Amino acid sequence: MSVLDEPETHQSDPSVLDLHLRAITKSSSTGPRTVRSLDPLKLKKDPKLLDNWLKNIKDLHEKKPPASVHYSRRMPDIEDLMQVWPEPIEEALKTVSFIH
Repeated sequence: MSVLDEPETHQSDPSVLDLHLRAITKSSSTGPRTVRSLDPLKLKKDPKLLDNWLKNIKDLHEKKPPASVHYSRRMPDIEDLMQVWPEPIEEALKTVSFIH
């Protein structure tokens, strides 16, 4: 398990950061997870904590990529893409040096 730390005074909510990282990497581990909650004593003193948390989750969901992509043009057939290139193109590619 890795722990990330932010070196600034206004740090992200760890639960929101965890959700954001999982959304970016599109991973869902089957291992144990930490369930975070808001401290009721802190929440009584500062009710804005709940508003901030809800805002962070809303922002996270707004930035989430769409579940499906709609292409404006039809995608080429895979069989057409897998065809052997014409001989002149094959020969031209042999003369090109690629940078690694």
